[in-house]
Amino acid sequence: MNDCVNWKKVAGKRSRYDIYAHKIKAAAHQQGISTFMEKLCHSLGVQSIRIDTAVIRQLEEDREAVLKAVRKGFC
Repeated sequence: MNDCVNWKKVAGKRSRYDIYAHKIKAAAHQQGISTFMEKLCHSLGVQSIRIDTAVIRQLEEDREAVLKAVRKGFC
């Protein structure tokens, strides 16, 4: 299971923070938290992550506010 980002492959010589901020902001345009996580993982070359389903359910309850905060939080 690949659950770590290969930053050399993803970012090259660019700033890891800039790459991550761009990818997380782009993924935040998904319809739900699960698809947001899938899109973010895919864009970073991560096959899967370990996350408690209770956390996903909690975030899903306020998904519009959560995804909006993620989109606006990375300027």
